Amino acid sequence: MSAILRVILLVTALIRAGAWAQTVPVDITVSEDAVTVCQFNITNPFPEPVTLVDITPACRSCVHVALSPTEIPAQQSLAITLEIDASLRTSDFSTSIQPNFARQGAALATPPIAIRVHVVTWMKMDPGMHAIIRTHCGTPISLRHHLTVTDGQADKVMQCELLSPRDGVSAKVTPTSSVDAWDLEVAASFPNPGVQQIPLTVKYGDKQRHMTWVVLVTDPWFSDAAIAGGVLPSGESCERIIAIEKGASGALVIVGAHCPDPAIRITECRLETSGQNRTVRLSISSAAIGNHATTVSLDCADGDGKRQVTFPFNLLVLAAK
Repeated sequence: MSAILRVILLVTALIRAGAWAQTVPVDITVSEDAVTVCQFNITNPFPEPVTLVDITPACRSCVHVALSPTEIPAQQSLAITLEIDASLRTSDFSTSIQPNFARQGAALATPPIAIRVHVVTWMKMDPGMHAIIRTHCGTPISLRHHLTVTDGQADKVMQCELLSPRDGVSAKVTPTSSVDAWDLEVAASFPNPGVQQIPLTVKYGDKQRHMTWVVLVTDPWFSDAAIAGGVLPSGESCERIIAIEKGASGALVIVGAHCPDPAIRITECRLETSGQNRTVRLSISSAAIGNHATTVSLDCADGDGKRQVTFPFNLLVLAAK
């Protein structure tokens, strides 16, 4: 009997037996920031012996498995060892693993095995972390979170530390009437557009948790937080567009644009209007090979006066062919 025909018969028998249905999820409990070793069985659902070649995790950073190809008798199971890495995990998550079976060199398809991971944390945070915080330049933001530890003790205190201290950013924790609860307050204000980060560590005894807020800062006149970077051959020019907020003053004009990096040349800057949409179009060139992490400033004016808006800009200049 050919290998292909044998595989077809195996799959047909598997479907008729009902073994092709989705497998039952596996529930695993782990601790925050810990690597947990666990075991469970991989069952051969086929009516003949097959080889478990390997196992493919859906999340390669959080599930690790070391396995040598092993033959499993029909309807029998093999105990495997998994490592679940809960680094930086503070809430439950789901993932899966895909057993890869083969028979006489031919791959056999089976459903993935779902894994539901329950993460036991030493501290709860209410509300949870925001994915992205949006604000305008110079507009203060205030983030308040209630922190509750699972083993509150009167002789322990909660502390917080900004990992990148800067002007306009502060953080503090304030005790409450309960020995296991604190209030965390983070305040910040950013003068220029860009994607800003507020990294902070909370410490309680010998435990700590790192957290980072991501803040998208835009100017009230412009929709973009940064000028799109990219790759540019040396000596050539590229165009970059900055969108203007629809609520910006109709009298807005762009007087000029400049970059503090002498290797970056802005050869043109113009205001364009298409229907109700307005944009600023820049022509940029450079002959200096390398990565340029810099800024571009627009000199703007409207009926209320003049001001300068500075955007982050990153350009990689390659040697021309």
